[in-house]
Amino acid sequence: AKAVVDDTTGEVAWFDCTMEDVTRRKRALEIQGLIYRIAGAVSLERDERRLFETIRRELSTFLDTRNLFVALYDAENDAITLPYFVDEHDRFRTFPAGKTLTAYVIRNNRSLLVREKEMRELQASGEVELVGTASKVWLGVPLEASGDPSLYPGRGVIGALVVQSYTDPTAYGRDEQEVLEFVSGQIGLAIERVRAEKELRRLKEFNEGIVQNMAEGIALQDADGYFTFVNPAAAKMLGFDASPSSPNSLVGEHWTRVVPEDQHHIVIAADHRRLAAEADRYEVELVHRDGSRFPVLISGSPRFEDDEPGREPRPGHGRFVGTLAVFTDCLLYTSPSPRDRTRSRMPSSA
Repeated sequence: AKAVVDDTTGEVAWFDCTMEDVTRRKRALEIQGLIYRIAGAVSLERDERRLFETIRRELSTFLDTRNLFVALYDAENDAITLPYFVDEHDRFRTFPAGKTLTAYVIRNNRSLLVREKEMRELQASGEVELVGTASKVWLGVPLEASGDPSLYPGRGVIGALVVQSYTDPTAYGRDEQEVLEFVSGQIGLAIERVRAEKELRRLKEFNEGIVQNMAEGIALQDADGYFTFVNPAAAKMLGFDASPSSPNSLVGEHWTRVVPEDQHHIVIAADHRRLAAEADRYEVELVHRDGSRFPVLISGSPRFEDDEPGREPRPGHGRFVGTLAVFTDCLLYTSPSPRDRTRSRMPSSA
């Protein structure tokens, strides 16, 4: 501001002021802060339900979130699944996509803000079919992710984020739509990441369950011949404990611990074949912890990784990091003796 002085009286006649409306700038900064907070939650939270709760709480500082749901499109069944659903009237976990408002947003990959009148008009035209309790205003924005677009009806669209009000037709407008559109990208990426991690955990647990319950012995060795993993069947064959933390575990032991000296040449030859990237089967005798010997059939495969420090890379295979051995106690299939069939046993270096 600048004071303008009257030349005759010497008093301030008026102030020359410049005023600027900073409302839009302030709101832009607030939205930016919201996006940063949601992005932080996305990077830290691994539980889908808690993540959605956090997002809802953050959004509630900008708009009414009393009725909010996250919808994902199931292309195989043409259905909408609801991993997160908070509503004052309805209780849904899934519903047919059909011509619902949610499906309209997903299929057109476009936000939709409609009030009662527009909803009735869309219904009368046959474009949509209304599902659930009628609301005064409904707002949905598409959720996009970087997954395979062929799985979804729109390019990269995996679902929709929806809010609605049953009492206030003015609860949402263009400003609220803009806020949801700004954060929808983060939410879509979060859903994709959390679900991918969940699927990886499921597959890991599934594969571990198979390995732990197999009748065959399974062992992993590093490149120097030390055991890094043995499954329960392998430990039992050789009379050792299955837990790697047990003092009687084979983990950390060298293969010479379970291979008699007169059989070392067989395993050494197998190790040379592994270094040459060869996988094969061979028979060898192993020694039980009680000193008794028994024959096994071993299927050995080499393990290679890229950029293993300290080892020469093998063209086309990376660096040799060890061996995977799957072995079967031959006595279980050839000996009629109950004692032989019930003894503990396990493998060597493959």
